[in-house]
Amino acid sequence: TAWTSAANATGYEVQYKPASSDDTAYQTVGGVLSAATLTLPIDGLGNALALVNDAAYDVRVRAHGAGGTTSPWVTAPTSTTPIATASGGTEEIIGTERVHVFTTGGTFALAIATTVTHLMVGGGGGGGGGSHYASSQGGGGTGGGGGEVVTGSVGRAAVDWTVTVGTGGTGGAGSDKSAWNGVTGTKGGDSSLSDGTSTVTARGGGAGIGGGINAVSGWTDGLPGYAGGTSGSGNAGGGRGETPTPSVDTGAGGGGGQTGTGSAGGGAAGGAGGAGTTSAVTSDVVTAPSAYGGGGGGGGGAAGTGGTATQGGGAGAGVGAASAGAGATGSGGGGGGGRGGDDDPSGGTTDPGAGAAGGSGLVVLRYSIR
Repeated sequence: TAWTSAANATGYEVQYKPASSDDTAYQTVGGVLSAATLTLPIDGLGNALALVNDAAYDVRVRAHGAGGTTSPWVTAPTSTTPIATASGGTEEIIGTERVHVFTTGGTFALAIATTVTHLMVGGGGGGGGGSHYASSQGGGGTGGGGGEVVTGSVGRAAVDWTVTVGTGGTGGAGSDKSAWNGVTGTKGGDSSLSDGTSTVTARGGGAGIGGGINAVSGWTDGLPGYAGGTSGSGNAGGGRGETPTPSVDTGAGGGGGQTGTGSAGGGAAGGAGGAGTTSAVTSDVVTAPSAYGGGGGGGGGAAGTGGTATQGGGAGAGVGAASAGAGATGSGGGGGGGRGGDDDPSGGTTDPGAGAAGGSGLVVLRYSIR
């Protein structure tokens, strides 16, 4: 309840009591307060009052003036408007909202039906492993796709909601030299919120493909990944080993991100991962990442650099970075692709590298508590 300041007031005194009690039950809130406009806080906003949700209270205020004078008490109307409450995940109070951040699965127990704003991020796909070719140079594995990012604001029933947080996909191994192809990574897990009849899902990012030979069409170029939310949730394109004549190693394509496709490999260099996104839902949340769904960078060929990545995606491996970067935890970023190997006796030996894991997903729920 808001109060307007009185003329010449030096402070204010606020008291409250259960509506069913007599005046002897009034308790003072914080002594004489100096604010010109007062608001009696509720327990859900972090104050020390032992207020009970959905209960009625009488509230009164009086002004203090010079020389110890006071005005008559003014009583506010009682209210029984319930305040939304829930439990689950890591909780933060931000302004007049409560936020629940889930980094692993759990239960969102909503005690009172209310409108809930959500951010859901699927797990990022794992990057593909690099390839090798006998007595020559191999190509990199592609970056994993970024997990899908879904936001919205929907009225939710007062029930227990099951929260699932998608895990990041695993990176594929580099070729063990008994086979030319690198191993394809695995898809990221889906994140979801469900009460058994209504479900919202953010799909996991697609797996990065291992570098090497395409069994159907022979050698295959480093193709760009697909955009996360529109084409298979970030399935990444393929990288190749090399063309026997002439001997040329090839960088792999970057994984698709939430808002952009991955770039194709350029010569020996891996392609950049596709762009992810930020979200207003978590712009002020301390315990949540700031960006989501970036695709992983493609692995470089044996003599090439790895592809870059942003917004949660991991960079591809290559010259100057022997290991691929993993997707950031909670971001749903795709894992970077592994670098290609080199068995050329005249140029030394480099083992094919493994792709990196995708970043885990996230579920964030927030609602008003005033």
